[in-house]
Amino acid sequence: MPAGSTPGARSARSPARPSRCVGARARRPRDANRSALGLAIARPHRPDPQPDDGQHGAADHAPRGQGLLVWVGSTSTRGGHPPFLAPYFAAKAAMDALAESYAAELIKFGIETTLVVPGAHPSGTNHFAHAGAPADSARAAEYDEPYERLRDTMTEALSRIFPPAREAREVADEIVRVVGLPHGERPVRTHVDPSRDGSEVVSTMDDRIRAEFFHRVGIGELLTPRASL
Repeated sequence: MPAGSTPGARSARSPARPSRCVGARARRPRDANRSALGLAIARPHRPDPQPDDGQHGAADHAPRGQGLLVWVGSTSTRGGHPPFLAPYFAAKAAMDALAESYAAELIKFGIETTLVVPGAHPSGTNHFAHAGAPADSARAAEYDEPYERLRDTMTEALSRIFPPAREAREVADEIVRVVGLPHGERPVRTHVDPSRDGSEVVSTMDDRIRAEFFHRVGIGELLTPRASL
């Protein structure tokens, strides 16, 4: 599971504290900054270490013909989401882009891709109890006066829009369902979003546009049968 996520444990969201990078100053050599921006590599990218490292890439894990790569994303990538969790949201958006690219790069090996996209689950998770806090506590305290009331209000509102009797275990159940589907019938993206933050609506259009673009540039064969709705 490339996202490194525990099913159902990475989707709940709450306006917590300003990000750890508040007040931080990045000190990097100019060449390092240039290297960080120069990432336009027009070749396939392997989601696993190279075989010459003594390990195998994703295309080597299953015999040619069938395979499945499951990613656990977040509705924050395309749906409504609160502030103060920027690193989490940015990481999930980057993972979503990687998953879409790998889907096309691995399909010729018979490996399918499904993104399971959980929404906020305030019940059934406890990771906010262990959430990190900004390293610059003095700078973070400057946010308390203008933002603390809003943070508390948003936290309460998020809990109110979440339907009762819904648990994070539904995410794990959806992963099991997707894995059990026959090869060729798995969706490229499936949502588990009880609060309905809009991600599914936007994703439907986004996946459709991506599929249309693939056909326009002559690479429609890199789409799975259920690449869009």
